[in-house]
Amino acid sequence: MYEDGYENITNIDISHTVVKYMEDKTKSRCPKMFYRQTDVLDMSDLKQGEYNIILDKGTLDSILCGDNSTPNAEKMLGEVYRILAPSGTYICVTYGDEDHRKKFFVNYSFNNLNENASFLEIKLKLFFNVHIIILERI
Repeated sequence: MYEDGYENITNIDISHTVVKYMEDKTKSRCPKMFYRQTDVLDMSDLKQGEYNIILDKGTLDSILCGDNSTPNAEKMLGEVYRILAPSGTYICVTYGDEDHRKKFFVNYSFNNLNENASFLEIKLKLFFNVHIIILERI
């Protein structure tokens, strides 16, 4: 994305080690790319409505594999919704199909989420499906 002109990118991870490693790895070629150590279950260090686009590449799936998965997924999505700007877009890349993911989004006001909404499904290597959920905040 950075090479395509999207320079104001903030990446987050719960691991300080990962954040430090990625900062060191990219600082010379991507000087306007930022890294922050934070927990997606409590992003109180990030401002409400601060981000126009949030790209989730498997974080929701990881949360759903852990202890207290449903309440933690709800906390995470509440935080995502809070920091997403009005009319902002949340993109979730997941292995979960529509039947297993849609229920987590119904408590939030997204323009294109209703009973008839469907998820984009991409088939890769015939072994698994990757679903891309694109939701716009009202």
